[in-house]
Amino acid sequence: MPLPDTQPWILALLLLLVCPAVVCGERDTAPPAKTRAETPISVEFDDASLSSVVKTFSKILDKNIVIVDGAERTVTVHLHEVSALIALRSILRSKGLLLREDAGIYYVLDQQKAASFP
Repeated sequence: MPLPDTQPWILALLLLLVCPAVVCGERDTAPPAKTRAETPISVEFDDASLSSVVKTFSKILDKNIVIVDGAERTVTVHLHEVSALIALRSILRSKGLLLREDAGIYYVLDQQKAASFP
C-alpha cells in the first residue's frame, strides 16, 4: 500500500521519534578503556631489590624490561593510585635511573651512563 502524500517534515519527525540515535548521530559516549600503563595502581616495597621491583612492573605493564649492568639498587616506596608507568619512572628517577624504550623493550639505565648506551 503506497504512503499517502505527506509533508517531508512529518516523515523526518517520525524518523526522529523512532530512531533518534541515527538521526542525531549519537554514539557510544563511554570513555576509551585505559591501557595497563594508564590504569591507577598502588604499590609498596620495603628494601626490595630493584630487580624484583622491575619484575613486578614488567608483569603489571606486560612489557619486557632489561636492567643494564650497574643499575642495581634497593627500593623502599609506597605509592597509591598512580599509573603504573608513572610509578615506575618515579621509582627509577628517585634512584638516579631512567627508563628508555627501544623497539618495544624498556631499559633501566643509570642517568650518568645513559648517553653512552647504544
